[in-house]
Amino acid sequence: MSTSAASPSRENGRLGAYVLRNRRTLIHAAQRILATEGASASIKAFADGAGMSVGSIYQHFGNKEGLIEAALIDALAEWNRWISSVIADVDDDFERLVTPMRLLIRLSSTHPDIAALFANCSDVITKLFVNFEPAEPYEIIGALVAAGRIPDDDVHLRTRTVLFSIAMLALVRFRSGDLDDIEADRSIGFILGILGISQTEATRLSTLPLPVDGLDPSNR
Repeated sequence: MSTSAASPSRENGRLGAYVLRNRRTLIHAAQRILATEGASASIKAFADGAGMSVGSIYQHFGNKEGLIEAALIDALAEWNRWISSVIADVDDDFERLVTPMRLLIRLSSTHPDIAALFANCSDVITKLFVNFEPAEPYEIIGALVAAGRIPDDDVHLRTRTVLFSIAMLALVRFRSGDLDDIEADRSIGFILGILGISQTEATRLSTLPLPVDGLDPSNR
């Protein structure tokens, strides 16, 4: 292939990397600002925080709301990558399902910046949770149904109800801090009943040692 034929491809590659880098810069700046000032921060504040123009926000995200949503989705993806690594060696499907729920409500301990981000953008994150159906919990619950460990009637609706209830419990914790770890785990135990898990099993699952150093379920 000639140099002249290859040049457009290299130019497109450089342009794509430049666009991606600018987008990431804006998202990371927005996350820092949202964690401290919340969604009421001006679009200029987001642009200044990234060292870029307001026009760049419109170019990449359409408007300020698009940037905020992208920043929250990116934070969710970061936490999801972390939780996937935490449960990678967990064999039991029940534990693979419940451990992320219990760690989500402990987000202020494991990922304080993300917890502050979610707390300051509760309206937007609630909308995302309503429309978001993470693949892994549904796959785990499907495996549990196939194994006969939970009933299969209305399983999709019950799963959505459980995931949304856990998300709202977590947001209450981020915003107010009223629930301690023990109370939050007990709440999760009650919520698990929606899936048809017995109270005895739900209590066991919500009080197991967590596979993360420094997090004590007893909260002592």
